[in-house]
Amino acid sequence: MNFDRYEKQQLVSLLEVLSKDAYCMKKINECLFDDHKLVASYKEKLETMFFPKSGMPISHLSISDALIEEYKIVSKDTSYEMDMYYLELLLEFIKTYGMMSPSFYEKMIVLFEGISHSKNNQHFVSRLSFVCETMGYISPAHQKIMMELLKNLELSK
Repeated sequence: MNFDRYEKQQLVSLLEVLSKDAYCMKKINECLFDDHKLVASYKEKLETMFFPKSGMPISHLSISDALIEEYKIVSKDTSYEMDMYYLELLLEFIKTYGMMSPSFYEKMIVLFEGISHSKNNQHFVSRLSFVCETMGYISPAHQKIMMELLKNLELSK
């Protein structure tokens, strides 16, 4: 296909249409980014949601969850690194802004459980331990659940 005949705005419009399709977005990202840049760009987007340089944070989990799902679709990453980063961001967000709705804590448990049951869970033990320890100051009930998951993870070594 010859793109020389298209005006800049037509190409931008075409890319906007293609970006709504997950398969096309995956192919576009494969062409534009290597894996490291893709991870960095999604981490930056996620961090900006919770800790923007100006304005109020976007604390709707559905929006950040959608970003994580988009990342999983467009990347080939199966390492759970993005989930671990998301878990750490949620912890930092709660530490910074105080008590959150129960859905925040439940999301943290779901992420913690998913990471602890992943194939390369041993890679995350120290980071999961830190999250678990810090959670004791925030929500002892949720820390107890995390401690059980962590104990099972350490026993499976």
